[in-house]
Amino acid sequence: MKQYKYKYKDKDNTELKNKSYLRFFSIVYLVIVIIIATLFFTDLNRMRHNKPVVFSTWGFSYSPPIDIQENLIKISIEDYLMAKGDRQFKRHENEKAFASIRIYSYETKKEGVFYVYAWALERRYYLENDEIIKESETSFPYMFVVKEMDGVLVIVEAKVPRDGDYYKDDMKNLFPRIIRKKMEKVYDDGTIEKLALEIQQQIKMYFH
Repeated sequence: MKQYKYKYKDKDNTELKNKSYLRFFSIVYLVIVIIIATLFFTDLNRMRHNKPVVFSTWGFSYSPPIDIQENLIKISIEDYLMAKGDRQFKRHENEKAFASIRIYSYETKKEGVFYVYAWALERRYYLENDEIIKESETSFPYMFVVKEMDGVLVIVEAKVPRDGDYYKDDMKNLFPRIIRKKMEKVYDDGTIEKLALEIQQQIKMYFH
């Protein structure tokens, strides 16, 4: 009888060890799932606010921002747009181009080269009999290719989507999905109004 008792004891010990292992691995698995879920929702929230992800983009089309001053990029691009506008045909001798942009995101493509996704409001004004008159206005989404050369940001290319049947496909090709979603609200979220106010400040500084 004693021999059988030892056998039962050995069997009980084995079952106890198996249960302990199962409990241990279940806890480890649960911890891993919680960590992955936490990282996923953390990265998702950071992508929604245009911040760098902690772990991964999780298959989403997202362009994390690089670590350079956004104000410097904004000034460089606005100067580029105004210079471009001033080179165009003028109906009035004192006509001046103004521009303001909202940067949604920017990403590095290779060393010293990065893409900037922005919406631009461009206006042209002239002065007549002490009255500031608006000549024209355009409002476009832009994808700028910017290169840093000797510490200076140079805009080497500016792309906008084509009109008509090409617009939808061009938007997909130029902008990440999360940026396109935000651009769809540009006329409803106060962006245009804010850009117009910034242009008004430029006008005051130029004409006065």
